[in-house]
Amino acid sequence: FNRFSSFIVHDLKNLASLQSMIIENARTLRDNPAFLADAFATFSQTTEKMIELFTNLSVQRRQFSLNQQPINILELVSHTFEDLRSGQTNGKLIKTFPPHDSPPIISGDPELLKKVFTNILLNAIQSLPNGQGSVEVSVSTPTNGKVITSIKDTGCGIPAEQLPNLFRPFQTTKEQGMGIGLCHSRSIVEAHGGKIRIESQVNAGTRVDIELPLL
Repeated sequence: FNRFSSFIVHDLKNLASLQSMIIENARTLRDNPAFLADAFATFSQTTEKMIELFTNLSVQRRQFSLNQQPINILELVSHTFEDLRSGQTNGKLIKTFPPHDSPPIISGDPELLKKVFTNILLNAIQSLPNGQGSVEVSVSTPTNGKVITSIKDTGCGIPAEQLPNLFRPFQTTKEQGMGIGLCHSRSIVEAHGGKIRIESQVNAGTRVDIELPLL
């Protein structure tokens, strides 16, 4: 029960982080109509997701009921990216996507996959020293029937000795971390037939590749 509840609390913490970023920006952007529209939309979405979490407490840990459907991965990643950028205060968020005339389509659960991208992007943003630096998101389609979403930051990086334990539950490199996010993310990606890889170097940044099969 403690392990399962930790996954729920972690998701709630991510949603609260989104709201916190919006509140921080409101100090300087409260008179900006575009910011206010984004802020209300973000608060509405995160509140709905919090309610969903509580209604889904009967789902056992690691047992995903996948709501499979065709997904335009560019749209999914882009929406997640824009939600986080609306609350970002300092560092740069950059995205590099292939042309939209033939978007890569996968089969999966959009809500679960959005959790993965939200978690990885939040990790990248929170790794930037004093919010300074950049996070770059790119999507590529190599000729192997896969689509790869890469999230690269210029943050603090991860010590080499901690890399083997990143996907173990309750192992974390962050002071306020719970050690849940990467473990949960890998479970979701693997449930979709994909893989997640991490490369990192202290004071040089981290790169996370999320590989998923094309439909």
